Amino acid sequence: MLLSLTLIALACGESKQGEVADVPWGKQPDHLVPLVPETDITGQYRDLMFKHLCITAAQFGRMALEIGFYEPEWVVSVYGQDEVGINTTEYKSYHITVTKARDSIWTSLPSNNEEHQQKPIEVSRQDVVIDRQLAVAVQRTWTAMLLQTRYAERASMFTDAPTVWFSVECRNLFTELYGEIRPPTHGLTKEMFDIGVALRKFCELPPDQRAPEREKLISRLNALERKARKA
Repeated sequence: MLLSLTLIALACGESKQGEVADVPWGKQPDHLVPLVPETDITGQYRDLMFKHLCITAAQFGRMALEIGFYEPEWVVSVYGQDEVGINTTEYKSYHITVTKARDSIWTSLPSNNEEHQQKPIEVSRQDVVIDRQLAVAVQRTWTAMLLQTRYAERASMFTDAPTVWFSVECRNLFTELYGEIRPPTHGLTKEMFDIGVALRKFCELPPDQRAPEREKLISRLNALERKARKA
C-alpha cells in the first residue's frame, strides 16, 4: 500500500513538471511592457511607422499610436536641436513635433486593402518651439515610467490594437528606452497616454493659448513622475 502511494505521488509530480508554465489571469499591468520585436505584416507595419512618422529626434520623449485599423496613426516627439557643447543635454532650441498619416498606414499594406498593392503614405507635420523646462519635464517623466518596464506578471485580455509605445533617450545607459501597452486602460500607463495626447493637442492650439496649457502640462508631468518613482 505504501509503495502504491509512493508511485502515485511520483507520477503526479512528473505530470506537474511536464506541464507548460503559465501566469495567472488578472488586470492589465500598471506599467509598460517591453516593445515586442514584430515580424511578418506587423513588422512591416511598424517599419512604415518608423520610416514615415518618426522623422525627428526624440531625446526628450516620444509616443506613437499604432491604431492598426482604419484611423490614421500619429506620433508626438519632443527633442532638442543644435546641441550646445559635446555630449551635453543643452540645446539651442527645443521642439514638439506631431506627425500624422493622412490615411491609415495599416490599410496602405497590400494585404490590408482591396487593391492588394502598397498605397502611397502621406504625412502632415506640425512643429512647435517649447522651452527647456517643458522638454525636461517630459524627459524625466518618460524616463521614470520606462525604467519600470517589465514583463507582465499576469495575463490580461486585450485587443491587438491600438498599441501605444513610448521611448526616451537615456544617455548614461547609452541607449534608448522603449515600452508599450495595448491599449492603456487605467492607472499610470493611462495617465502617460493622456499626457501624450495633451502634448499633441498643445501643438494644435493657437500660440496665444499655449501658456496656460504649458503650466498644466508641467504640473501633470511632475505629478506622474513622482508616482512612477514610487511605483
